[in-house]
Amino acid sequence: MQKRGQLNTISYVLLAALAVAIMLFGAHAIATIQSGKQDVELAGFWSSLSSDAEAVSSRIGATRKLSYAMPVGVTKVCFADASADPKGIGSVEMQRFPLILDAVHNGNSNVFLMGASFFESHHIENLRLSNKAIFACLGVVGSKLDLTLKGTGNGAIIAMNYVVGHALELAAGKMVTRDTIIVSPDGLLKLYVPAGTLVSGADTISIEIVPQSASYDLSSEEYQLGPSGATFNPPIMLTLKYYPEIVGNCPDSLLFYHFNNNGDLIGSAPLQAERINCEDHTAIFRISSFSSYVLV
Repeated sequence: MQKRGQLNTISYVLLAALAVAIMLFGAHAIATIQSGKQDVELAGFWSSLSSDAEAVSSRIGATRKLSYAMPVGVTKVCFADASADPKGIGSVEMQRFPLILDAVHNGNSNVFLMGASFFESHHIENLRLSNKAIFACLGVVGSKLDLTLKGTGNGAIIAMNYVVGHALELAAGKMVTRDTIIVSPDGLLKLYVPAGTLVSGADTISIEIVPQSASYDLSSEEYQLGPSGATFNPPIMLTLKYYPEIVGNCPDSLLFYHFNNNGDLIGSAPLQAERINCEDHTAIFRISSFSSYVLV
């Protein structure tokens, strides 16, 4: 005959096993529900984007500003335009994502939802990027994706912001009176113009991302700094993020090429990096004039 203590022990074990089973079942049920919800959200996004692109495609100049709810885990949405990349090489940024490069040229996908542990791709008919860009990404803010579609008569283009500008506060004699920081639209290049800098040829400065021809193996995108011909004394600081996939995690040196509007190299040699930060993969240069720059 079993003692009361033994019966209690058996009861506790059974109750604990039952509790664990309920927790496991509950976790599985929650995961199933979340997965189902995510599938519904994905299907809704693909359907809405396809419908919106089709709605403006035949209307030349038609513009629609749109906002989409994104599934949990999506931090950015990237777009690829294979029609702007006949050689099938991809842009520098695109080359960082072999899955995307393969999906574009072998699987026909052109829209990619990405996150730390999330990747989904899809093809949206007649969807292109503006400015002959090959690849571009938009960030998801507050679980929302905002974008602008424009009709071309036979398709829809995603209007991307490739240029950003900032007015300088200048005193008599063109001296900057307040520290100014301007960041490129892709967040990879930063200019710092400190107070006291003498400026010639500019009241407002700008950074433009120049779409690549995809025939170069560069460690950064190319940027047009404007207005072309503007000069700074002393030289101002330019900080640019490099791609470790191309030049290595901590390169000994990096060269920054400065071109004029005709595409000719300015100066007898490219600029050497003043400092390389291997932790955040950035290089710092000093520049005294504006035109087109690229890091190699």
